[in-house]
Amino acid sequence: MIQSLSKKSYSKRQIQSSWIFVDVGNSAFATTVLAAVFPQYLPSLLPPQGITIDLGFLSWKTSAISIWGYAVSLSIGLTLVLSLLIGQWADYRGYRKRMLGIFTAFGAMATILLGFTGDWLWALGFFVIANIGFSGSNVFYNALLAEVAPDSEWDNLSLKAVAWGYISGGLILALNLIMIMKHDWFGLSSAASGTRASFVVVGIWWMLWTFPSLVRIKESANLRSKVRLGLSSLKSIWISLRSMVYYPMALIFLISFALYNDGISTTISMAAIIGKEALQLGSETVIGTLLLIQFLGWPLTGLMIGITKWTGAKKLLSLSLMIWLGIIFYASMMETALDFWVLGAAVAVVLGVSQALSRSIFTRLIPEGRQSEYFSLYALSGKFCSILGPLVFGLVRDMTGDVRWSILSLAAFFALGLILLQFVSIDPTRPRSVDLKM
Repeated sequence: MIQSLSKKSYSKRQIQSSWIFVDVGNSAFATTVLAAVFPQYLPSLLPPQGITIDLGFLSWKTSAISIWGYAVSLSIGLTLVLSLLIGQWADYRGYRKRMLGIFTAFGAMATILLGFTGDWLWALGFFVIANIGFSGSNVFYNALLAEVAPDSEWDNLSLKAVAWGYISGGLILALNLIMIMKHDWFGLSSAASGTRASFVVVGIWWMLWTFPSLVRIKESANLRSKVRLGLSSLKSIWISLRSMVYYPMALIFLISFALYNDGISTTISMAAIIGKEALQLGSETVIGTLLLIQFLGWPLTGLMIGITKWTGAKKLLSLSLMIWLGIIFYASMMETALDFWVLGAAVAVVLGVSQALSRSIFTRLIPEGRQSEYFSLYALSGKFCSILGPLVFGLVRDMTGDVRWSILSLAAFFALGLILLQFVSIDPTRPRSVDLKM
């Protein structure tokens, strides 16, 4: 069925819309499972006394927060290995779209299965698979940007995808919260039943909105050098890292991205802790602020589409990082719940811009036909370096005893990333591919 549909001729608008739909679909997972619902649902599955982890001669007792951190770290680590092993092979065979479909299928099905278990171990296992599907699918989704639009449209298309992702993630999160709080409206027996049902909704939504891209998008293969799965893929990872020397602008940008993205991810992931420790806020305020970011992010990111035509991608990204610096300093001085709401509104202005323009700028700096390979490194720099932000945040908190100094420490990531970004020159002509021997 899919094969027969793929033979149809689709318009440029239909193809680009289907690429945007991928963001519409997976944003539901990002808001409901990663950010809002599952992290608060997991502790209810765990024994009150906590869990003892026994690894032979190592044994320690851990809490829900630590287990959540271990699960996220494990899933990201496995995703990095898989995307790096598969990236070059997918470019060579022209299998980016297929890998997008495979990772999405595994991720969405694991999310649906979350709705059918009340056991914490099974739930964590399904989450790890789901997050691998989410993170892995994004590698190949990003890599398809160059296949669906000419380079003159990358900024606008990337911003549109993020904008629609905002509204989709917000709508599904709002629906899921209603299912949890007003579970009887949906014929559900309890809030826990509403929570599990919300995971099923997310998985189905994710698959439905990704399907059009698997039918409509056509991609090209890179036949310049043959890449196989297996041990040769391990060698190809090292070759990819070595080849970055031949693309200095891409290398500088990757380092810059790793730094400021670390600051962004740490700010978002630590938002709830900041609100509770510094301001003593309740869960309603924290989740409400997340919804505010989603719904404000849609029109504000759309507004940036027009601005980027005037300023250019690099200048607008630089401006967004300056605003992030202001957000960090403002966050360190927050005193009331109103301050937290204002902070959320400010984040909504720049979060989508930072994500979308980073993706489109990097696409300009890498050779054509090797998008999956280099977007695997893009994911590597973003995820691997993301351990530094939380580490610095925690160390500063322990040394000073004041979370406000921890917040201020994040300014260094944005400042260094902003400085390095100024050394990136975006040539209108994409670099030629340099093939190194295995």
